[in-house]
Amino acid sequence: MIIGEGALPIICGDMLMQRGHSVVAVVSPDEGVRQWSETNAIAHAAEPSVLAALTGEEPFDYLFSIFNFQKLPDEIVSAARCLPINYHDAPLPRYAGSHATSWALMNGETEHAVTWHVLTDRVDAGDILLQAPVDIDPGETALTLNAKCFEAAIDSFAALLDDLEAGTLDPRPQDRTQRTFYRRGQRPAAGGALRFDAPAAELCALVRGLDFGPYHNPLGLPKIALGETFAIVTRLDVLGDRSVHPPGTVAAITDEHLVVATATHDVALSGFLTIDGTPLPLTELVAQGGPGVGVRMTPLDDGASARLASLCTGLSQHEPFWMAQLAQARPTALPHRPRTGGASGPIASHVLNFGSGFQRNQIAGCERGGDGLLVAFLTYLAQLTGEDAIDVALTCTQRHAGIDTVPSLVSTSVPLRVGGAQPDLHQRMRSWCEQLQQVLAKASYVRDAPLRDPVLRARLDSVDPSSWPIGVEVLDDVGSAPAALPRPGRVLTARFASDGTCCTWLYDTGALEPALVERMAREFVVFLNELPAPAEPPMRTALAYSRAGEPHKTSNRSERR
Repeated sequence: MIIGEGALPIICGDMLMQRGHSVVAVVSPDEGVRQWSETNAIAHAAEPSVLAALTGEEPFDYLFSIFNFQKLPDEIVSAARCLPINYHDAPLPRYAGSHATSWALMNGETEHAVTWHVLTDRVDAGDILLQAPVDIDPGETALTLNAKCFEAAIDSFAALLDDLEAGTLDPRPQDRTQRTFYRRGQRPAAGGALRFDAPAAELCALVRGLDFGPYHNPLGLPKIALGETFAIVTRLDVLGDRSVHPPGTVAAITDEHLVVATATHDVALSGFLTIDGTPLPLTELVAQGGPGVGVRMTPLDDGASARLASLCTGLSQHEPFWMAQLAQARPTALPHRPRTGGASGPIASHVLNFGSGFQRNQIAGCERGGDGLLVAFLTYLAQLTGEDAIDVALTCTQRHAGIDTVPSLVSTSVPLRVGGAQPDLHQRMRSWCEQLQQVLAKASYVRDAPLRDPVLRARLDSVDPSSWPIGVEVLDDVGSAPAALPRPGRVLTARFASDGTCCTWLYDTGALEPALVERMAREFVVFLNELPAPAEPPMRTALAYSRAGEPHKTSNRSERR
């Protein structure tokens, strides 16, 4: 049996069958692995939990876990009559856990290895069956070291099969005193920000350890702190001259390089990007308030470094969720006819007051009136646009402390996607409120995350929620928020008081006619007033606002507005 993702499980499966062995089943969420299983008439399951039903009682001798990131049930592991075997791309017992090649590079290692070991309850702790050395060359990156480990894994798997077939396996226990472990969500010191009080070789190792080439980067990108902002650095070269200035001092600026002093040698930085991935010419970086020659960049102290690392590590657990949300998001746009010219105009506001508050929010399953209003607004948008799924930008700073302390590093706007058509309006609103709460529970993500995702990297211009047409916020004090839209592209931001007493719509008058916004506001009020109690029949009110932005014939009930 094989469990894992990527190309290596396929290659190992082919090697097994070429030697005359049979593969009973394959477990993988990977589409390529599924297709390989289907081509070879091998039972396949995406999740380990359904494997038993798929294979029945068919026995197997060995379980091979190869790049597997799923928790395996004990009954599957113990079902291997001979051994459950796991592959790990590190020289165990050192570098157990995740992203071993990057941590080895960042720690300045000059030698590495891959390991096949017995799979046990404790991660990467079973007896070593076979270990193959891998050299680390000067200038090695995560990309190149991963490639070397991949080749070593193939060669060593052949050697492992030789031992299995010959019965010459010689398991040896790991030396626990040498064990180091890196959690999957662990992130580099200072969140990848360069600390120039470190040796130049250490900074170079950090940049190389975070270089995954065109592939997914799960850890972060190297960056420099420029006051309140950050700039990504894609290349760092250590120069021959020892630094004669205090660490962090700009020694020179050329057409392409920013030369900075460190604790040892000067380094040349180049290939700058904004935190969102836009190329940032060095001349522009300097013009925007970057450091000049002889200026010492403000150093990150130990406290700031620890806070950044803690923040990035804490957000990492939800990063896969956010990237999946961004990958499937289709930002909702208002079905209106833009004003002639389409240029941004002055920002106007429209205020709606609800007296003692929106009291019917419980039908949506929301504890706060503002959340109930927000869900009602999304439901109104769904009827207005005729869509079953709505994608808007949600400002999340008031729900999670610390996010707005480094807005240049952490996104203050996140994708809010609600969807699913239910026959009953209350079922839809309750479901959408649950989806809202799930989103709120996941805080936010580091702003360079889309740049590290190959799928999102190809369309960075559409994955920044702050530039989506519609934004929503739930605020304790709506009146104190600045009357501004965050980025070009935003047409409407709806702000809801957390107690449900009012909401304010900020809109771009260059895109929306004031009369149109007023009409939409009236429709929204009617929508709220006509929300039936849960026991009443489902609501079927027609909106008096067509998708083209023109009035259309409505039911008698709607015409009496």
